[in-house]
This record gives sequence, structure tokens and C-alpha cells, in this order.
Amino acid sequence: MANEERDEVTAHFRGVPLVQEECDVLIELEADAKLQFIVLKPDSIESWLENYHPAITGFFAEDGHVVELCLIANYWNNIYERIQRFHHMRILQFSIHSLDTLPSWIGNFLELKTLIVVGQPIIKFPEKIGIFPSLERLVLTRLASFPGTLAQLPQVKYLRINASSIPVLPDSIGEMKNLIELDLGGNGMSNLPLTIGEITSLKVLNISRNQLTALPDSIGDLLSLKHLVVDWNKLTELPESIGRLANLKELSANHNKITSLPDTMVTMKSLETLLLAENGITTFPFWLKPYSLPRLRKLDLSNNKIKTFWYVDIDLYEQLKDYDFLYNPGGMSLRVAPTRQDGNRLVVLDLDDVNDNYDTDDEERDDDEEPNDID
Repeated sequence: MANEERDEVTAHFRGVPLVQEECDVLIELEADAKLQFIVLKPDSIESWLENYHPAITGFFAEDGHVVELCLIANYWNNIYERIQRFHHMRILQFSIHSLDTLPSWIGNFLELKTLIVVGQPIIKFPEKIGIFPSLERLVLTRLASFPGTLAQLPQVKYLRINASSIPVLPDSIGEMKNLIELDLGGNGMSNLPLTIGEITSLKVLNISRNQLTALPDSIGDLLSLKHLVVDWNKLTELPESIGRLANLKELSANHNKITSLPDTMVTMKSLETLLLAENGITTFPFWLKPYSLPRLRKLDLSNNKIKTFWYVDIDLYEQLKDYDFLYNPGGMSLRVAPTRQDGNRLVVLDLDDVNDNYDTDDEERDDDEEPNDID
């Protein structure tokens, strides 16, 4: 930062050197909005995206300017008139309990890269969300619907919307051409539009814990996709087009109603992890032979309806480092896992022991039972 900007650092707040104007803002917020700020570590807020969101109010400053701000407050009360003076803010997280409409002025922070709105239901979304020239990461929870206005933010690379009411995902999602990660888990979605295939930059797609019964064929157009998570839906099959995902490393489709796998999956040569537990698969995929998927190291087919594994090539077990075929109704039940003594160890369970824990006549899994939403 230039010397003239460093010379402005004439005040301190919580022991942190700040320009006088920004120090005054924090003092005013504590007095008028009854907030109590703590000093954050750098990048603390972004680190919470993958972990727990603590209910704290804090800030992080750099070169005398507030660049990260986390606000937990009971009412909005002129907060914006004050925080707009943080001209260098890059990360903003807030939960304002009296706020039911996301204000359009939020887009006027020219250097803002990450915006996180958590905890409080947002009933309305502005028709014009602002400029947001630098915004790359957007996290929203408890929305009443999917905001079509998000198409005005084509520069966003990371979009996460959870614990919301989004029965229908609009076609406009395809206009967010620069998305790299899209997390729409736990929103009650019943459809995924064809336009999802237009986000060709997408590398991570999480649509778990929804009400999806099918994936569109356009899913196969996501040629950059590396991680696809569709757990806890109502899928009965995977589309043939999924075989076009040549760069996919992880496919997780646990807790669905899938009965068979498309033969086209044999072309997914980058696949390392395939998770299909708690489905209705009746036959081990015949195309899955040793090194037909050369990078596959983890395979979970537990809790399905596969009748036999006797014909599976033993060399496939040699290829896999972690596999679980437990709790299928017939044939040999196998599981392998790392051990301290000898690395990967094959464990063959006695069929009588397996039947003691799994009775296909008396125990039926409730496929509609879902976990509680923790977002």
C-alpha cells in the first residue's frame, strides 16, 4: 500500500491499527447496534465455508483497513450507512435477524470477493443486485426461491445455496458460465434443467438431499466436472450420457433407488471413487473388470440387492484399495479396509454371520428416510 495510505493509520481498535474513519465505524457499531467485535485471523470466514459457522461478530484488518467483516445482529438499524465506509472489504458475512430482503446496495462494495448470508430466512431477493465487479464466492441459506437475479453475476465462480425452498431450478442457472463449484444440497429440488449442461467450466456439483428422480442428459456436457454428488435423492437410474464425463474423479450416489448402472460408465477412465451404497442394484456391473476403470480405488456397493459376487475377477480386488460389498442379500459379502499390520487386508465374512444382520424377507430399508438437514 502507498505511503500516503499508511500515514492514515492513526487509530487503534482492539489493538489493531486502523485509519481513523474505519476505527470510528467499529466504535459506532458497538455502541448503536450493541455489537461486540473480536479480531479474526486472516481468511477465517472463508475457512468456515467447509466447517461450522460460529455465531460471532468480528473483523480482520490489513494495512489499516477492514478487509473481512462478520456481523451477527438482531436488527439492521443503519448498519449499511456505516459499513459502506469499509471501501477495501473483500469478505463479508452477516446474519441480521430482522432482515428478510437482501438489500440491493450490497453489490456496491467494489472489492468484495466473498459474500456469505447465513442463518436468517431471506424472503425476497432484489431485482437488481448491484455491480459486484469482484465477487467470486456467494453463499446463501434459507431462500424462499432461487433468485433469477443471480444470472446478473456471471463472474461468480463458487455458488452455494442450502436449506432453501427451491422445488424448481430455473433455466437461468445456465447463464452463470464461470461457475467452478455449485452446491445446491438440501433445497427440495425436483428437477435439474437441461441448461445445467451449459456451465462447462463446472468442476464440482453437489445436488444431494433433494427430491430428484432423474438427471438430465445434458449432465454429460459437463466435461470439466471432477466431483458429482447426488446422495439422498430418488434417482432410479443414471443417464447414459454420464459416460462422457471423462474427467470425473468422484461419483457419489448413495441413498437413491438406482437398480442398474449404464454400460457407458466403462469410459470414465479418470474415476477414482464410486459410491453407490443404499440403492436397489441387483447385478454387479459386468463391464467392471480389472483396470477397465484404471484409476478406480474405492468402490462401495453395500446395502444393495446384488445376489452374487462369485464371478467377480479376483484381480479387481487387487486393484481396489477400499471396497465394501456388505449387506447384499446373497453370495459372498466382502469388505476391505486398511490395517496397521499389513496394509490392505481382505476380510471374508461368514455368510451365516451376514444373514444374522441382514434378512431380506424381514427387513426392508425405508428409502425415503433422509437425514436431518444440518446446513
